[in-house]
Amino acid sequence: MTQTLLPCPACGESVPSDDAFCEACGAAMAQLAAALPPPRPNDACPTCGAAAAVIDADGYCGSCGSRRSPQERDHLAASLAGSAAVTDRGRRHHRNEDAFALAHHVGRGLLALVVCDGVSSSPMSDQASQAAADSACRRLASVPENANLLEREGAMAEAVHDAQRAVVALSGGRTDARSSPSCTFVGALVGGGHVTVGWVGDSRAYLLPAGGAPAVPLTRDHSWLVEQVAAGRAEGEVLADASAHAITRWLGADLEGWPVVDVRTLTVEARGRLLLCTDGLWNVATPAQIAATVAPTASLAEAAEALVAFANAAGGPDNITVVLCEIGPAAPGEEPR
Repeated sequence: MTQTLLPCPACGESVPSDDAFCEACGAAMAQLAAALPPPRPNDACPTCGAAAAVIDADGYCGSCGSRRSPQERDHLAASLAGSAAVTDRGRRHHRNEDAFALAHHVGRGLLALVVCDGVSSSPMSDQASQAAADSACRRLASVPENANLLEREGAMAEAVHDAQRAVVALSGGRTDARSSPSCTFVGALVGGGHVTVGWVGDSRAYLLPAGGAPAVPLTRDHSWLVEQVAAGRAEGEVLADASAHAITRWLGADLEGWPVVDVRTLTVEARGRLLLCTDGLWNVATPAQIAATVAPTASLAEAAEALVAFANAAGGPDNITVVLCEIGPAAPGEEPR
């Protein structure tokens, strides 16, 4: 994409669209929702009194095994500009390795949404997912409102490259799969009657039509299962293999070259909702169950919490992250999305 200058929302100075802050006055060019709070200090174990030094980064005591306290990322919620997000640890994992980011360029109509799922077999996967989500979301929030569809799709690819750089920066030069952080990615740029979606891995986007019809998948997983079925093997046969849900694309330093992102743009002609989520939801909820859970809710925040509650009621076998936003023609008094 060619360089674009945008007016600073505070002082009006022209600022390159890639910049997060105005050099003239220091104002933020994009509003991001609910940055994660810093980790709590490791106080002594309240159960056995062991010193802080034996308590690990996830809050578990090395002496007695108890958890000091719930962690900040166990359950987080945020909302911004007609969107809402919830991330939850689930019932079986010891920490939350999912992350989300929401951003809205100050004074403009485009909304940026990103969800990332840390690969649990890699180190620092929780940090990788948040770094990727924040970096990609800032890039997407810099896209001008009048950008054409090719420019929006190009920005999505650039956002994935920014996310890749952020994840690689955590690796400390390690490039093997066992010691370099990694995560999946799904993002959306919403506004002007269009939704541009990009994804790497098996985090998904769905369209939720108004009226409670089943959720419509907008993405196709980058997984061994999908590839084998596409090659002609029976789904049941592939599901019996332990590698069925292994992802075939991801972000991480162990890649050769840049991650390959799939991008599509949808023209939205009817009211509905866009859903981004990790496999902690879609592995336990069918498209019909997703729609049925969301339909009775009065707000996006309630809908997001309801989907997380559904996944936890189904056993919560994985971390769960849900991002929702309204899409379609505006109602009277609303901004078009």
